[in-house]
Amino acid sequence: MTKPNFFIVGAPKCGTTSLYYYLNQHPDIFMPDNKEPQRFCPDLEIASDWVLDQKDYTRIFEKARQEKRIGEASTWYLYSNESARLIKEFSPDAKIIIMLRNPVDLINSLHLELINQGNEDILDLKQAIKLEPQRKLGQCVPTNTRLPNCLIYTEIVNFKPQIERYFQYFGRDAVKVIIFDDFKSNVLEVYQEILDFLDVDRNFKPDLKPQRTTRSLNSVDLYLKKIASQNKLFSRFVEKLPVEVRDFYRKFSVFLGSRVRDKNLDEDLSALLKAKFNSQNEELSEFLNRDLTSWLEHQKVKEMKV
Repeated sequence: MTKPNFFIVGAPKCGTTSLYYYLNQHPDIFMPDNKEPQRFCPDLEIASDWVLDQKDYTRIFEKARQEKRIGEASTWYLYSNESARLIKEFSPDAKIIIMLRNPVDLINSLHLELINQGNEDILDLKQAIKLEPQRKLGQCVPTNTRLPNCLIYTEIVNFKPQIERYFQYFGRDAVKVIIFDDFKSNVLEVYQEILDFLDVDRNFKPDLKPQRTTRSLNSVDLYLKKIASQNKLFSRFVEKLPVEVRDFYRKFSVFLGSRVRDKNLDEDLSALLKAKFNSQNEELSEFLNRDLTSWLEHQKVKEMKV
């Protein structure tokens, strides 16, 4: 049985898709076509059609040959309470890659993504955050969501305890933490650091075009997503469309309908969220020995009631 020996475990909306694409080009690295098999996070109760069973999970690595590194990239492994332990049991010597982003930007981008996927039905982010206490009790959860336990936005970005789990099971030397700001501004340098971490040739130069940038959501998007979430045949039809067709739609959909959710976050809400996360971000900065000043809110703002 061919097993992965490294895992990109998240967080979501932190550049993991781009990293997967860059690593997949390397001749010493194998990445399966299924980027996110979500095999090791049972506590999140992700819908079964998004999670591979053991047999299918094994199959996605069958095409691997003599590559030194075999990996996968399931972005909910970081948030899951069980993934670190389960991955350790499955692949004890695995290396772990964690990607982090300013929590406010992550939440904003993730909220848009979940709406796009049909997993979120509250278009206003502030309202979605206010519903978190009820959603923890299983209330106000979208009927068709495949991610019932992944709608607690403010807990998804509580990174320190999540990272601690991986340090506990794998040790710090086997865990590489990447800040999205660095990855975005110095992508080749960070890519080479990752290749060093994986102990493969750092001189390989991939195509470094960014993948899946966040965009505003319009009324046509929303309508089509609702159809896709309720009709599996339509969903499969869309998935089989050529990448060029889907990319064309993504570029020009802004002209097809009115905006229902802008990708840019309201400044007041951004400030409120930054202030809410100040304490945990300061702790994370000290924990990682990394300056995260840009993540902090230094002005006095009213506490956000959620």
